[in-house]
Amino acid sequence: MAKMAAQRRVGARGKGGRSARPPARRELEASFREFGRVASDFTRSLEGRVDRRSASLDAPRTGKRTPVPHGLFGKWTLDILELLSSGRALGFGELRSDLRTISSRVLSSKLHRLEADGLVYREVLPTRPPRASYGLTERGMTVARLGEPMLLFLRYGGNLYVHERATPARAPLPTPPAPGRR
Repeated sequence: MAKMAAQRRVGARGKGGRSARPPARRELEASFREFGRVASDFTRSLEGRVDRRSASLDAPRTGKRTPVPHGLFGKWTLDILELLSSGRALGFGELRSDLRTISSRVLSSKLHRLEADGLVYREVLPTRPPRASYGLTERGMTVARLGEPMLLFLRYGGNLYVHERATPARAPLPTPPAPGRR
C-alpha cells in the first residue's frame, strides 16, 4: 500500500527522475515540441514580411485579438472541416451520418456560417429531389491543412500528458513590442 502511494507521488517518473514513458511516446512528445518551435519561428518570419509590405497591417499593435472567423473553434466546426478536408464533396446526410450526434439544425447552422466565412462552398445538384453537396474552398482547405498538426496533437499527443501534472513552459512568452516600436 505504501509502495503504491509512493509510486503515485513520483508520477510518471522512473529511477533518477527520468521519464518512465516508452521511447515511442518520448519521441512523439519531442516531435510535437520541435514542430511547435518551427511553427512559431515560421509565424514570426511571416509577421515580419507582412508588416513591411502592407501599410494597412503596419499599424501599431493595440493588444486586441486577431479577428478569427466567427465560430471557427466552436463545437463541431473543426470536425466538419476535417471531414471535408479529404477533398471530396459530401452531402448533408453524409456529413450528419459521419458526425453521428449532431442535430440537423446545428449542422445546417454551422455549414451556413462556414459558407459565409468563405471556408465552405455549397453546390445544389440537379437531382430530384434537389440535393446539395458541400466542400472546402481553397481558403477552407488552407485552414484545414494548417489545423492538421493541432488536431493530430489533440488526437494522439494530448493524452501523452493525461497522468502528469502540468508543468510551466521553460521560457516565458515574448512580450509584444510597445506601440510604435519594432
